[in-house]
Amino acid sequence: MTFGDLTDQEKLLLEQRTSAFFNLAGVRAQEVLGASDTGLSTRKIYKILANAIQDWTWLSFRVRDRKEFKFRGIGGLTWIPHRFGALGLVRPHIQYTVTFHYGLFPNIIDLVAADEYAKYGCVSKEESGTRRIVFPSYLTYEVLRKLPVEGNEQHFWSKLVEVYARLDGDSLDAMASCRTRTTAAHSLWIQFVHWKREMGIALDRLREDDPVLMDQKTKESVRKKVESARACMHSITAKMGFRQNLGQYVERVKSAAATTELSNYHPCLDELDPPKTPTLDFDKFVRLYPYLAAMNEICEECLKQTDILPATTIADLGVIEQRLQELGRFGSIRRTLIDPRRWFTLLRPPKDKNKEIARLCLELITELFRAFEQELTLPIARPTEHYSDFLARHYPLPVDHFLPGF
Repeated sequence: MTFGDLTDQEKLLLEQRTSAFFNLAGVRAQEVLGASDTGLSTRKIYKILANAIQDWTWLSFRVRDRKEFKFRGIGGLTWIPHRFGALGLVRPHIQYTVTFHYGLFPNIIDLVAADEYAKYGCVSKEESGTRRIVFPSYLTYEVLRKLPVEGNEQHFWSKLVEVYARLDGDSLDAMASCRTRTTAAHSLWIQFVHWKREMGIALDRLREDDPVLMDQKTKESVRKKVESARACMHSITAKMGFRQNLGQYVERVKSAAATTELSNYHPCLDELDPPKTPTLDFDKFVRLYPYLAAMNEICEECLKQTDILPATTIADLGVIEQRLQELGRFGSIRRTLIDPRRWFTLLRPPKDKNKEIARLCLELITELFRAFEQELTLPIARPTEHYSDFLARHYPLPVDHFLPGF
């Protein structure tokens, strides 16, 4: 997904359009929810945007008999599979002095402080540990008239936002992440990427330093990585459940849209045909998940042995043997890596082989993910590399059908 070579003026126009869409969404969602005092959590905004972006794109692509659905692009608003479930993020095209996650996406809290976004009156605040954005109660007619967004675009964008603002968290997440087989596959792919990264960092640190000698700050950083890996596993099972029960979430969207002129079109469940990545197969990820779960459980048992986790326990050798046997059914794994005797030698008391345990776990993870890549015909790279590749080659929405202009 690229925007081609743009002049500085075109980049500014694109950013102004992005900012206008973002603020229109915030004002409308806040109004629907009666949240003018508290504002909206960043999670709520991200999820509403992730859904509205998909419908906006497909409405203009497939409803060709209605001129009012002929839209220009959506600026830098981008659908992104994320470890927190799919989000609608801003991909800026002008310079900002803020941190960019993965070199691409700024935290929206930082962005709303910039002049291009703050000029509409939105401000950020923190409430009970939750970061929120408070939008103005309304945008005046004069402001709306001058927006770089046409009247029909303002109208339908606000309608899309209104529908999704009414949904509960699970419905928003399910529709943002799993409404099609392709988006669901992307949502699992990114969890595989992050699990490998988070658990790998934790084990790599344990391979270098014995927990007995670690200071408390270092131990805590390792624990956070383990918690992040656990969150990935939870997210995978949640996303598979969302996809399996998608019908109920689709019905909730239809119910929310029933009294609007979008009722005959909403939600859009379209996919690219042919897909950009024929090998991006949701069913393949589902089939591979039990092997990842087995690997995760082996790591969890081994982490008990290192005393890095708060609870003082010992590894359950029976569980490890069962999970190694399960990995043995995945034919691409070397037998020497899943021989229980090799693991039991390290895991039996005394607890003095932490580095060796971590090294063996890392070796098995590397072997397993190499096999995953072969099975999926897809890379499982670091998150930054993953997102660059995703935007360049795998973006699952049409992008070349919009009316010209910014």
